[in-house]
Amino acid sequence: DQHIAFLDLSRHPNPGDIAQRAIEALGEPACFGAGPSKWIAELSAHKAPLGGLLDDAVYDPTGFLAKMSIEDLTPVAWEHRERLKFLGYQRVGEIAGLPYSVLKGQFGQDALAIQQATLGKLRDPVLAVYPPQSLSETMSFEGGLDNTESLELALRTLAERLGERLIAKEL
Repeated sequence: DQHIAFLDLSRHPNPGDIAQRAIEALGEPACFGAGPSKWIAELSAHKAPLGGLLDDAVYDPTGFLAKMSIEDLTPVAWEHRERLKFLGYQRVGEIAGLPYSVLKGQFGQDALAIQQATLGKLRDPVLAVYPPQSLSETMSFEGGLDNTESLELALRTLAERLGERLIAKEL
């Protein structure tokens, strides 16, 4: 949706500081969430709008999700969530402890995704969607940069990668 933005700060040395600056720049009444994936960040925004459970969502996603209703397990298909409720499970934590074989018997190939979601390990990467046909590249530096020559080389490498992708898309 146009009113939602996701930032992947996982490689930033101080993601909390950057997130706080972004939130302050948006001003009131910005609603925010954080987590190891987009769906957990969105869930934390709705369940902890004032940031009360953010640390749990970021540092202990399994514990954060354990308290949530089965209905909050949004990466899992609606039919599977309905079946889980029919089987008597009310909270995500009740499913997280189930053996994989039990889930496989009930849900077949979807069992692994269900198990990963209940543990907070099901990822959904942040991808640029605007502007249309946008491209992005990343580069990480172990220990940071200590000279401008390294930065110039990195920028040249990124520009070459993006140029190749633009040519491949005939843009």
